[in-house]
Amino acid sequence: MFSFYLARVPDAPFVLSDFILSTVGVSLAVASANALNQIYEHEQDKLMRRTEKRPIPTKKISIENATTFALLCGGTSALILYNVNTVAMILAIGNILLYRFVYTPLKQMTAWNTWIGALVGAVPPLIGWVSATGSLPSQAYSLFYLLYVWQIPHFLALSWKYRAAYSDAGFVMLSVTQPKQLPSVAFYHSLFLIPFSFMAPYFGLVSWHFCWSSLLWNSILIWDFYQFKKNTSKAFRAFMSSLCNLPGVFVLLLICREPVISTIKQKVLEVLWK
Repeated sequence: MFSFYLARVPDAPFVLSDFILSTVGVSLAVASANALNQIYEHEQDKLMRRTEKRPIPTKKISIENATTFALLCGGTSALILYNVNTVAMILAIGNILLYRFVYTPLKQMTAWNTWIGALVGAVPPLIGWVSATGSLPSQAYSLFYLLYVWQIPHFLALSWKYRAAYSDAGFVMLSVTQPKQLPSVAFYHSLFLIPFSFMAPYFGLVSWHFCWSSLLWNSILIWDFYQFKKNTSKAFRAFMSSLCNLPGVFVLLLICREPVISTIKQKVLEVLWK
């Protein structure tokens, strides 16, 4: 719930109860969506080494019990988030439905499922923001943009490793349908991280110090995906680079908030003038 913290007005009180309830509510929504996904795909999961040991394929849990678990998690999530913010509840339930009834079936129909699935992964920052403030301004949507564009190259690099398994299980991924184009697509999508370096300070999310620092940080990821484009043996390196990239961007967002920057400047001046 990183966005919950970012959404706070400087010097405003941190409502711990809302933070805890929002975190639990979102976590339960994620659990519900994942459970529904595994129920739908349990036959395909049997065919992939990466997923063959999940609870349903190994019969550690029945489909009936998994369904009960998913519904309980989803229902509890709705109740918890309703007590925080109605919009947060609607976003969470809508995301569960999008995951189960749109993204999950599309994985066996079209390679565009990756772009649809990224929508699901980009919604939690909106839930965190609206839970903290009761509104969804441009700053919140800039975080949505960040999560959305980051997921595409991240997942494409991961899917390269499992392309044979996806094919055997009947999943229609870009790594299966157009493997030669995937490295280029992943690289070009990594470039979409660049606009966020300007969006975040422009919309007032952080100071302009974030612009140059995030451009430098994102250049590492972009370079790694360029290397993947040139040589597919670099796929794992690109994937690991994407894993490191997002936490780094979050750290920069925290550091480059105006109150933090002002404090750093003040401390530096105090040291220099001693």
